[in-house]
Amino acid sequence: MIKNKIYGIIILLLIGCKSEENSNKFSGKFNGYWAETNWQYKFYSNNEFEFKSEGHYGMVRSKGKYVRKQDSLFLTWIDTNLVRDGVVNSLYLIDGDSCIIDYELKYDYCKIREWSN
Repeated sequence: MIKNKIYGIIILLLIGCKSEENSNKFSGKFNGYWAETNWQYKFYSNNEFEFKSEGHYGMVRSKGKYVRKQDSLFLTWIDTNLVRDGVVNSLYLIDGDSCIIDYELKYDYCKIREWSN
């Protein structure tokens, strides 16, 4: 829980910075499957994202904001109850232009090509 608060503070600080604003845009639909659950992230170029899961973990929907800093995404969730060990986290590594990887869980979510923003 303390780690999530630290991530939140870092994200707020990064949101306040305007350097490299255009190069920090990120968009696309990313999908992954683990724990008998389909996990999906939609990132928009306005620094907002949507999340949904369907399966063993239930049907969950949430939204939030993100900050991209080089090859990392920092997510701020509207529903902070979702951010807990073993479910979703706040820090993701961008793997090229095709996948994002949860920094804590090491699960990847790969881009679905037919979606456009």
